[in-house]
Amino acid sequence: WSSDVCSSDLCQFDEGKSAELLQQLRAGSQIQVQLELQGTMAGPFTQTLRGFDAQLQRALAAQRGP
Repeated sequence: WSSDVCSSDLCQFDEGKSAELLQQLRAGSQIQVQLELQGTMAGPFTQTLRGFDAQLQRALAAQRGP
């Protein structure tokens, strides 16, 4: 996945890509991220996704309120 819609602290995808990426994150076991900022590369960085879905469900429940 690649996004060129980024600010200093956030990168965005269109709604369709966002939904597909979220499903992949929920089903996956790890993510690998590589950054390119003004021609400078960083990474790749690998991060586990263990517990991602549980944390996502808690965040969504917190948004809905009591």
